[in-house]
Amino acid sequence: MGDSVAGVGNSVGGVRVLDAARALKVDPARLVAEGLAGVALAIEPADGAGRQALRTAAHQQAAQRLVAEREARACFEALAASGVRAVTWKGLALDAYWTAGLRPIGDLDLLVADDPAPAVVALERLGYRRWRQEPGGLVRRGNTGIVLVPPVGQGLIVDLHTVVFRSVGHRIAIADLVARAQPTRLAGAPTLRLELMDEVHLALVHAAKHALAGLKWRLDLAVLCADLDEEALAARVAQARTGRPVGLALRAIGHPAAARFPLPRWVEAALLPRCAVAAAPLRALDKYLFELGLEEGLGSRARMALGVVERAASWLLRRAG
Repeated sequence: MGDSVAGVGNSVGGVRVLDAARALKVDPARLVAEGLAGVALAIEPADGAGRQALRTAAHQQAAQRLVAEREARACFEALAASGVRAVTWKGLALDAYWTAGLRPIGDLDLLVADDPAPAVVALERLGYRRWRQEPGGLVRRGNTGIVLVPPVGQGLIVDLHTVVFRSVGHRIAIADLVARAQPTRLAGAPTLRLELMDEVHLALVHAAKHALAGLKWRLDLAVLCADLDEEALAARVAQARTGRPVGLALRAIGHPAAARFPLPRWVEAALLPRCAVAAAPLRALDKYLFELGLEEGLGSRARMALGVVERAASWLLRRAG
């Protein structure tokens, strides 16, 4: 493999990723810690200190990725054989916009508009099993779907989404996303991927909800938003009322289209500094307060606030019992 990893920089997406990574000006150790050793290796000067360590880390992460791809391929094949229409989102799907093999995979996120039971059965035949999840409450919305953990000896968790987002972004209709999805092949197997502007929209909302804490999310946006169709994005934003998260994410990466999605002054003043590259990740309570600022609807903000109180009360009752 030498000093190149999966043809880094040999595609338009690869060049944009590397340019964006250089602009972040972060320590290579942080890139390595976030699964981006291949990126660190590609942008580190040839005579830079610790280059051999970067090379070793990049090779290790590439090997781990091959294992994850093999597990993902088995999942795709099992779902296809069962006739399940599942759309791959985030992770492996976004790798196609970078340079193949460069982006870390993480979990396997799948969007399912129909009854998820056939998908669960298909994956259980591979040895996957449901992970026990905290249910919703009287006010707090339930989980976005079903999490399945892999059999012993494997590491790829599968997250079957029947809802895209639980709080901010909850108006995004999963049925519309699946209807517009396009056939593709990932990890050598057939699956579906989001239509490009749906991919852009969801990536912006998802990154904003997490204050762009992950470097890979910033690099995703650098690639996806390079040739942004503002009109198409604005249409999706208007339908889902996601102007705040989209506007915040675009401001955080310095994109000129941010002006198209204005933020209330208090939202920009309170939330944008938390999206800085060097900012500390949001903690549990901070994340709830952060998302309250991202929600546009007054009724939804009230429900989110009551949901926080409900969850806290439930936790206290369990501790007391």
